[in-house]
Amino acid sequence: MDLLTTDTIVPLLRSEGLLLLLIIPSLLVYGFLADRVALQDAGRVRPEGFGRWDVLTAGVVTLFFGSIIAAGSPGSDALPDTKLIIQNALLTEAVFIGIVVGIAFVLRLGGFSWADSLGIRTYPLARAVGLAGLLLLLAYPLIAVALQVWRVLIASVGYLDDSQQDAVRFLSESKSQVSRIVVAVQAVFFAPVQEELIFRGFLYGCAKRYVGPTAALIFTAALFAGIHLHLPSFAGLFALAVCLTLAYEWTGSIFVPMAMHALFNLLSVVALFQ
Repeated sequence: MDLLTTDTIVPLLRSEGLLLLLIIPSLLVYGFLADRVALQDAGRVRPEGFGRWDVLTAGVVTLFFGSIIAAGSPGSDALPDTKLIIQNALLTEAVFIGIVVGIAFVLRLGGFSWADSLGIRTYPLARAVGLAGLLLLLAYPLIAVALQVWRVLIASVGYLDDSQQDAVRFLSESKSQVSRIVVAVQAVFFAPVQEELIFRGFLYGCAKRYVGPTAALIFTAALFAGIHLHLPSFAGLFALAVCLTLAYEWTGSIFVPMAMHALFNLLSVVALFQ
């Protein structure tokens, strides 16, 4: 669950002047990282530990997510029902926990250590959080531009739906404070850990070994954006996923994209609660 609308992009970026000021360093930093990863293959994610059974598991996970995307989710003008939102949040938690446990089991059978391969033992958490804040600040202009350009493009071909994600509307409009807190906690604390382990830690690393960093980055970013089932936010979430992957490659620590992801959702929740 990632809470992305034009209203949840950091409020300061609603100022066009600040957006233009930050877009230059954003392009320089992420352009440099993209060059290192895509052209020089100098990232720190080492995928050698992934084997054939991991590829099979990645294929099953991808097919599962693909079936969810293909099934889609019909939009509605009505405010999502509180009970339904909570049920969906709990179901999502159960599914993602199951996927993480299943992946961990398969990797363990192959002797793969996430603690070593994901930089968990070698990169301090406090340092990761500090760096994540800076990288997220530089990512916001790219996300905002991608979101706006994408919405113009889909409108130009006749797609005029400018609806918000159900969770976003629920957090901004619901009168049930307890339910809003449950959804917010899931978005800020649980979703970032689970999604980063699955998309960056497992799917990206596995795909990188067999198809290279560029194809792996595009594939996992598209799958990450698609699984949120909200076409108007697709490009913004795709840009977010690209930035998370580049941050992971630069540091070699999954803690950094996890912290970026959590901070992104936290800022969105704060904006929606105002």
